[in-house]
Formats: sequence, C-alpha cells, structure tokens
Amino acid sequence: MKNKTATILKILMIPLVIGSFYTIAAIVKEDQSTSIGEEDFITVPDDYITIQDAINHANPGVSIYVKRGVYEESIIIDTERITLQGEDKNNTIIRGGSGTDLITICANFTTISGFTIKNSNGWSGITILRSNKNIVDGNIIRNCSQSGVRLYESSGNIIQNNIIDNTGKIGIEVDSSDNNIIKNNVVSNSRWLGMVLSNSDNNNIKNNIIQGSRNYGVDMFLSNNNILSKNVVQKSMLNGLMIWECNNNSLLHNMIQYNNEDGVWIYYSRDNLLQGNLIQDNTWNGIDIVSSSRNTVKENIIRNSSDNSMGLYYSDNNTISYNTFSNNGIGIYLYDSDRNEISSNNFLESHSKYGHACFYHSRGNIWSKNYWDDWIGVKYRFGIKSLLFRKLPKRIPGEIVVGKISVRWNNFDRNPVVEPYEIEVSGNDEV
Repeated sequence: MKNKTATILKILMIPLVIGSFYTIAAIVKEDQSTSIGEEDFITVPDDYITIQDAINHANPGVSIYVKRGVYEESIIIDTERITLQGEDKNNTIIRGGSGTDLITICANFTTISGFTIKNSNGWSGITILRSNKNIVDGNIIRNCSQSGVRLYESSGNIIQNNIIDNTGKIGIEVDSSDNNIIKNNVVSNSRWLGMVLSNSDNNNIKNNIIQGSRNYGVDMFLSNNNILSKNVVQKSMLNGLMIWECNNNSLLHNMIQYNNEDGVWIYYSRDNLLQGNLIQDNTWNGIDIVSSSRNTVKENIIRNSSDNSMGLYYSDNNTISYNTFSNNGIGIYLYDSDRNEISSNNFLESHSKYGHACFYHSRGNIWSKNYWDDWIGVKYRFGIKSLLFRKLPKRIPGEIVVGKISVRWNNFDRNPVVEPYEIEVSGNDEV
C-alpha cells in the first residue's frame, strides 16, 4: 500500500517538476538574452575609455557608440561586423598625431559613421586594407597628410555622404580595388588629386562633387569597366578628368567645368563612352583624345572653351555624334587622325579664324549630316537660291603631308542639315 501511494505521489509531482523546469529555463534564457544584448552594444567612454580598447573587447557583430569628444588615437579594426557610430559628426572627433593611418579597416562588414577624422600624419584618414563590404558613411575627413579615404585590394565597399577636405595628396584613392560604390561625397581642395582609380575595375562613381584639386580632379589609370555618372568635377588647377590606358569605361551625365586646362583628357585608351555630359568653361579644350581608338562621344554639350571644343591627336576609329559644340575656338581639330566618324553634331559660334573644324594630315575621316551655323545653305534659306545653296557641301579646311611638304587640303560634309539638332543633357544639380 505504501509503494502504491508513493507511486501516485510521484505521478502527481511530474507536472510540478516540468513546470518548474520550464520556468527556470525561461529565466535562464531571459538572462542569456540580456547578457547578449549588453555584449552587442558598447559605449565609449562609459564602458571603455578609448575606441581602440572597445574594439579590442568587441565580439563580431558589436555596435560601438562613441559619445561626443576628442579622441587622440589611431584605430585598427580587425574584428568583422563592427559598427562604429559617432554621436555627432561635427563634435565626435578622432584626431591624429602619430605617423600612421587614423583608422585602418582590415576586416569585413565594418561600418563607420558620424565622425570628424582629421590631422592624420600617416597615409590616410581611413584605409580599407584587403577588406570587403565595408561602409564609410556620413563622416567629415580633413587635413590628412596623404589620402582622405584609401581602398587597397578591397571590393564591395560603399563610400558615401562624406565631406573630404584639404588632403595632402588625394581625396579618395581606389587602388587595385574592384566593384566598389563611391557616391554623394564632396571632395574639396586636395593638394594633388581629387580622386584616383588605379588598376581598379567595375566601380560605380556617382553623384560626387570634386572641386578645387591642385592637379587633376579625377585621375584614372589602367582601370576598366567603371561607370562615372552625375558627378561634378570643377575648378581643378589642371584637367578635370584624366584617363590613362583605360578601356570600356562609361562617363555619363557628368558636369565638368571651370577647370584650368582640359575638361577631359583621354590617352592610350579605347572603347570608352562619353555620353550626356555638360563640359563647359574649361580654359583649354573641352575634350582631348590622344593616341586612342574606338571611343564614342555622343550627346554631350561642350561650350565656352578658350581653345578647342575637341581635339583628336594620333587617334583613329572614334565616333563623334549628336554633340553640340558652341562658343569655342575651333569646334573640332584633328591632328594625324583618320577613319573617325563625325556626324549629326551642332557647330555653333566658333571664335577661331579656322572656323568650326580643321585638320592636319587627317584626310580619311567621315563628316556627315552636321549642322554648321556658318554653312552657306543656312544663310540662304528661302526661294530658288536656297535650294541651290543647300546642295553645296560644307568645306572643312586643312593640310596633308605629301613627302615632307604640307599641302592645303579640304574635307567635306556633303550632306549638312539645315536645322540644329535638339540635344539636352542632365547631370548633378548640386553645384
């Protein structure tokens, strides 16, 4: 009887034990989640006095919130998925003094936002070193002795919404780095170059303002398949865009203006597309193409250049169509360049004694269906005389070399049009 009673009591106790077990498990689980939450969020200087100390104690996935103040330190981020967030980008300051980068990212999935990063005496304000899919967003980076932001052998990164000012050499440097997005940044007063792409492919550069560079605004070297769109490149001491040995790039709807030499200079490059750009008020030429082939220049407005709208030198098989060349010296000048197609462009208001176009040793080009405001067929537009003059070609004067002697020669646009083409461009309005 006692055994039977004990068995019944054990059976009755089972729900109580199970219920207690789940209650205890829930408490443990709740305590664990609270503990994990605390580990996922660190505040500087409350939890750790320095940013680097916080990073050193952070597990992957931790967010580090940095309160307002001045932090004089150089930081290395080598733990993945760290978020470094400043309280206020104007008053949360990481300031340098040593001979290293202020922030070096050598882990993936890092985010840095909300800081002023300044006075680096090393290479850069922020260096992304052999690391991928990081975000640098909404910072002020200034007075760095070398670069503002530098990417080296890194891909899939986003550099956006930053103000980069007064760097010793380069505003944004992309070196041996592919598939990055650089957008909505303002890069000003770089003492050498505003932005550099070197040995870097498939990057998307858009909606940036690059101004006041002491050398070139954007310098591209050995970089292919990049897209530069809706950028403003202005007030460089030399050229706005410099493109060296680069292929298959697209320059779309950019505003390139007020540069002290050429707007765009293309050298030893092929298969690039320049479309829908506004290139204006550059001191020398709007576009120069040198020793380059198979490039397409279309639907651009190029105006107010003191020298030429466009020059081709030792360059063959390029296509120039549906552009407006206005209020320049010479519209197009060709030097030792053949087999180029120049068609369906507007030539307006040339101020050179050579007129809208001329050439030297370049007789094998195709000129077709362009609008020339000084063509005789435009001057006489009514009655029988108009029909007669419209059958006349437009003469393009030049010289060819026979042996060692220069001989005057003419090319012709044999079917010029009477009305100008309607060509409009759209770009970045944030000037």
